[in-house]
Amino acid sequence: MQTPEYLPHIDLLLQALRINRERLNSKSKIAIDAKLLRGLIQAAVARAPFSDDFYLQTNPDIAEAHAAGNIPDLQRHYIESGFFEGRFG
Repeated sequence: MQTPEYLPHIDLLLQALRINRERLNSKSKIAIDAKLLRGLIQAAVARAPFSDDFYLQTNPDIAEAHAAGNIPDLQRHYIESGFFEGRFG
């Protein structure tokens, strides 16, 4: 398993969201940049359990692309694409 990607300090995340800690603890809604949301989801997915064998067995198209050398790192594929395609790792 790869080392999970860096997750920035909460203050940096709040700054990127343009909110303060009090607002984070409130029940109000906030808008979030889609790129930032995707990055946060990828950081969480990188920390989830992952099995190369399971990924290959349950995704024949991925197994074929991996065998052809088009997807060298299965976990990286899952984090960057597979999860967002609805695949399980």
